[in-house]
This record gives sequence, C-alpha cells and structure tokens, in this order.
Amino acid sequence: MEQIDSLGVWLHLTDQCNLRCSYCYLPHEPVVMKLEVAKGIVNKIFEMAIKYKSKNIIVKYAGGEPLYMLESLLEIDKYVKELSEKHSIAYQGYILTNGTMLIVDTIIAIKEANIALTISIDGMGEYNKQRLYKTRKETFEDVKRNIELSIANKLYPNINIVVGEYNIEGLPDFTHWLLDNKLQFAFNLVRNHQYSKESIIFEEEKIINGLLKAFEIIKSNLPDYPLISHIADKMNPNFAHNYTCGAGNNYLVFNPKGEISKCHMELNKTVSSYLNSDPIADIREDRIFVRSYDIETIDECKECEIRYFCTAGCPVETYQKTGQYNKKSPNCNIYKGIFDELLILEALRMMK
Repeated sequence: MEQIDSLGVWLHLTDQCNLRCSYCYLPHEPVVMKLEVAKGIVNKIFEMAIKYKSKNIIVKYAGGEPLYMLESLLEIDKYVKELSEKHSIAYQGYILTNGTMLIVDTIIAIKEANIALTISIDGMGEYNKQRLYKTRKETFEDVKRNIELSIANKLYPNINIVVGEYNIEGLPDFTHWLLDNKLQFAFNLVRNHQYSKESIIFEEEKIINGLLKAFEIIKSNLPDYPLISHIADKMNPNFAHNYTCGAGNNYLVFNPKGEISKCHMELNKTVSSYLNSDPIADIREDRIFVRSYDIETIDECKECEIRYFCTAGCPVETYQKTGQYNKKSPNCNIYKGIFDELLILEALRMMK
C-alpha cells in the first residue's frame, strides 16, 4: 500500500453565509452538516490515514461561513483530537472565515482549541467591495475591527486576499498594513468557476505591476517568516515539485451530506462518500473530474524554465478557460512576470 504522508481534508460545514462575494463559487443553499455525519467522516478520515500510513492530517473547516456552526465545529475538532491522540497521528485544524462574526467569546474558544484562523479580506475600504453583506453593506470596517480584536486576544489570524483588477491598486497599502500588524497573508488570483457571471480575463501587465509594487513594500519591511509560497498564487518557488495540489491524490473534500469531491471549487462533482470503503481509491480512480497533473505530462510546459515551481497552476482554473485540466495555466505570463522578483525577495529575507 502506497504511503500518504499528509492527508488533506476540507469539511464544508454549511453553505449558509451572510455575505454575497462576487467571486464566490457556492450556490448558498440552506444546508448544514449534521454532527453524526461529521463524526462518521472523521472516523473515515482516520481509517484512511491508518490504511495509507499517514503521519499528519490537516482539516479545514469551511463554508459558507463556518462560524454559523461554531458549536458543532468545536465538537468535531474535539473528536478529531481524541482520535489523533489515540492513533498517534498529528493533526492541525484551520477555520476559514469571512471574519464578520468574530466576537471575544468566539476568539477565545478558537484560541483555546488551538485551531488556526484564516480570515478572507481583499483590501482596505473600497478595495474590499467584492465582499459585501447580503444587504449590500460594506464589510471592511467590521472585519478590520475583528482582526484587531483577535490580535488583542493574542490570536493572530492568517489573511487570505483574493487578487483581481478590482483591488490590485490597493494591494501595496494593504500589504503595508498587514506587515505593520505582523500578520501572515496570502495572495490568490481570483478564479473562474461555474457560478461566475462572466469570464475573468486579466489585464496581465496590470496584475504583474500591482504584485511587484506589493513586493517592494515587503522588501522595505521584511518579515521573519518566509512568504514566497503564499504570495505567488498556486506557484511555489520554495522547492522543485511536480504537482500543484493534492486534488485527485490525497485531498478529500466533504460536502454537508458527506459526499466527496476532489476540489472545494468543484463541490457539485462528487465521486465518493464517507460511507464508501476507500474514498482515496475512489478519487484516484476517477478520470472525469479535476486532478492535479504531473508537470512532466503537460506538453506546453515541458520547455519552461520555471515548470517545477509553477506546475501549471490551478487545474480547475485551467479547465474553466480551456476545457481541459492538463494544459498550461491561463496565468502563465503572470507567474513568469513575478518569478524572479519572488526569488530576490526571499533572498533578501534570508539575508536579513
């Protein structure tokens, strides 16, 4: 039996959300994951981890807005910890939230449970206008206040920024604010998906220039921690590798019913269930839906000098624009345009 060192899990606890982000890939139906289903999923996760000799399990608690399900989330996390200790398999949980529902009691509960917190926010003021409440009210001031509340209670969130032409000009100032507050952050290019109202096509030079300006801000305030694998979208310049992600290999995405898809951006394309005997075998055997392809098998990339660091980017994004998963990334020129500066940035940080 092939060993899988690390098993990645996405628990889609609910589709409910109090925002209507313009780029969201979910239909926002009134569905939630029942606790008995969640525990059945956890049992299956550890069954798979034992079968494939995994040393580590990473669980992302997501939605919708997962803080609607805080009580259940904490109960699930507690159950995972019990099985983690019983089977001597390392575990780390992450909450992916829009940050609007954080209050002191919630922050303390998350901190005491030792669950990492990731907050999505795209910029300051007008540059966060893709992330509005259902009432169309702006969210920036509420999320900023709750980030500061988290910091005040010594829970330091990671910040996830979805980058597009709508916020690229504000990215340098936002990067400055994040560094001043000693927050780790990630840049992810906005993606096409089944619910997109129109195809997202970048003005590449505008995106490249905006990212490079943000890199200059980082150079002037170099953090103690490595950033380059987080600010290059799906490209990872830290080390040579062949696959972009674990889709179709070691990544299990559970919807509220316990059905399994291969990527959280394709929740409707299920290939297995927690009730099946071997979900990992199921996702590996599927040849219809997304999987991360070995860069060596993508003909368009075979002569590219950065292919082992780019690995053709997100296969779902590629499919949405080309109709195939195993083609070069539609963001290829952006990756090439920032790659050298990423290496310089990390070299400067290491020399600090």
